[in-house]
Amino acid sequence: MKFLKVLVAALFYISFLFGQEKAPSTQAQQKTVDLTIHGKVVSVDVNANTIIVKTKHSQDTFAIESGAKIMLGRMELSKEISLDDLQAGVKLTVTWKLIDGKKNAVKIVEESAFDSQEQIR
Repeated sequence: MKFLKVLVAALFYISFLFGQEKAPSTQAQQKTVDLTIHGKVVSVDVNANTIIVKTKHSQDTFAIESGAKIMLGRMELSKEISLDDLQAGVKLTVTWKLIDGKKNAVKIVEESAFDSQEQIR
């Protein structure tokens, strides 16, 4: 009888160990999906490293991640520009991710006049 109790306890312990789910690693928890919006620049704050963008339905503030690319134009002749080159009213596309509840821009592409002409054709 004692042997049976020990056996049941051992089986319970083993099933408990194998039944535990492994906690996701911190790297997996930080993995995010890049999202994209299209809109117009409302304002740029170079000191705070932020940009406010107005879309059809809302207005969003984005922090500019270190290493974020800011490009003029989508075509192969596009060039990298700085944050202070962005002016209010220009159309752009922002690729961003949500990190710790904060919208972080990873890529900003200002639509150039050349891009607009290519869309018309």
